[in-house]
Amino acid sequence: LEEMQNDDKGQRLLKKLDKANRSMTGIPVLDCLIREKTMLCEKNGIVFTREGTTIGETTITEYEFVSLFANLLDNAIEATKKTEKKYINLSVEKQQGFLKILVSNSKPVNQNPLENDFITTKKDKKKHGIGNRIIRDIVELHGGRITYHDEGKELRVVVLMQI
Repeated sequence: LEEMQNDDKGQRLLKKLDKANRSMTGIPVLDCLIREKTMLCEKNGIVFTREGTTIGETTITEYEFVSLFANLLDNAIEATKKTEKKYINLSVEKQQGFLKILVSNSKPVNQNPLENDFITTKKDKKKHGIGNRIIRDIVELHGGRITYHDEGKELRVVVLMQI
């Protein structure tokens, strides 16, 4: 590592590693999930940007956080894979006793998930299509709400939950 600091290429790599390993939420298992989804995005040519704040004390369990974020990000990744300009933006912030999670991603213009209530397009309907119900259940359990905004080429999902 000391030798890597002596050249430009090594310094760039060290900065990239530092950024990838930096905690986003302060919840280790959730940060691990987000890093895993980041690597999956890189593998699929998806530009994944993320910004956030330490969540701190909350009544939301780690299991609920992982279920919520896994489903939000998996849905975004699936939609984004079908587009030319592949991107996902994740933002997590605290606002006056609420946690705000914003996921925006590219999507095919001809797909209208709001019109068909997010019914899965996958063939195996028994193993797929429950993610949005899981998201809604967790959000409602914590006195929150979820809103979807379909902008044609982009879908924005905003989650607000009490913390």
